[in-house]
Amino acid sequence: MKMMDRSRPETMTYEGEWKCTVNLPMKIIVENRANSRVSLSRKGIRIRLSSRLSEPERKKQILEFRKWIEKKIENDPGRFAPRKVKKYRSGDVLAINDSSYTLQIDYRNKKNHSVRLRGGTIHLSLSMAGGETKAAGSIPALLSRCIGKDHLPFFRERIEALNAKHFRKKIGRISFKYNKSNWGSCSTRGNINLPTRLLFVPRDVQEYVLVHELCHLVENNHSPRFWKLVGKIIPDYGRKRNWLKRNGDKCYF
Repeated sequence: MKMMDRSRPETMTYEGEWKCTVNLPMKIIVENRANSRVSLSRKGIRIRLSSRLSEPERKKQILEFRKWIEKKIENDPGRFAPRKVKKYRSGDVLAINDSSYTLQIDYRNKKNHSVRLRGGTIHLSLSMAGGETKAAGSIPALLSRCIGKDHLPFFRERIEALNAKHFRKKIGRISFKYNKSNWGSCSTRGNINLPTRLLFVPRDVQEYVLVHELCHLVENNHSPRFWKLVGKIIPDYGRKRNWLKRNGDKCYF
């Protein structure tokens, strides 16, 4: 393990790899903090240790975290395995909810990528400036932008209908984002952002996500009052949350 950063005397960062059922990059940060904590995701493991701990105490804390990490990975290894990159070719047909799209992919000698939807066909014009492999890596974001734009009016109507029925609050901007980190957000101004991966989710689970964000217009937190409000509208919201936890890693372009 190699120490990577020592920009502040009280902070030390180490990077390495955690080798077990699923190999993940690992970062250990020793910093001026009261408590130690660990986070685990598909992107890797991050351990934050208090600089107040002695060396033996740090080793003991890491050992405790190790047991927790290994149990998490053992229970659901697929959740933390590297996501398979989807490969797209001309002629592929994407089924998104009730819509289907045929892909037409062209690689050209130009500076920038472009995408447009015409008559059910998505035309992707990709720049060869960085090579074909790099160009192909841009396809998911381009598809997300194009298909998200096509479905946004439908989602806007659903949100406005739910708001009129249950909340009657002022809504700001509604947007789709190419977001992999959450299932939505609602700002204090009422702006609602949704990830385009929501397009791969069943309609009833989508409705839970929309209601969840609208509830933040009333309770801008995740307090018991917030969840009570969600449960009043979506009584089985727990089942839908579990669907997202179990299947969220399969929902992506």
